[in-house]
Amino acid sequence: MAQSFKDFEVICVNDGSTDSSLSILEEYVNLDNRIKLLSQKNNGQSTARNKGLDIAQGDWI
Repeated sequence: MAQSFKDFEVICVNDGSTDSSLSILEEYVNLDNRIKLLSQKNNGQSTARNKGLDIAQGDWI
């Protein structure tokens, strides 16, 4: 978040974590509007990745 390059987005997909990951991610989302968060029950790595790709808005992934 503190790097000099500012034109980026971070997409985090919470895939049913059972620890404090979701609350930590929510804190970061509130700090920086370049961070996007999707949360879902555990559907596996491929589904999580594809959902992240669906909301990506950048030219490069």
